[in-house]
Amino acid sequence: MYAIINKITNNNLQELKGLSVEGVIPVSEEFLNDLIKTFMEAAPSKSAPQTSFQSQEKAAGGVDFAKIMSSLDKKEVSVSLKEKQAILKISIKKF
Repeated sequence: MYAIINKITNNNLQELKGLSVEGVIPVSEEFLNDLIKTFMEAAPSKSAPQTSFQSQEKAAGGVDFAKIMSSLDKKEVSVSLKEKQAILKISIKKF
């Protein structure tokens, strides 16, 4: 599976021209808190050494999400909050 994903990302998603994904994902408050915690722990601080993208890639099972995101032509993600839940609205496109 990772070999296929890496082949697609190494070619800057050229095989996916015309891709359009729009969706709404309900996310629990607990998941959103975990996501924020993970993001804050991964963010470089002035006193901590920066984590390389390579080590983040290994932690994600060999998938370079930064490369995938940079290969997309349109990326919009918004978060709306409701009681005990967040709604992620996602719109991505590859022209």
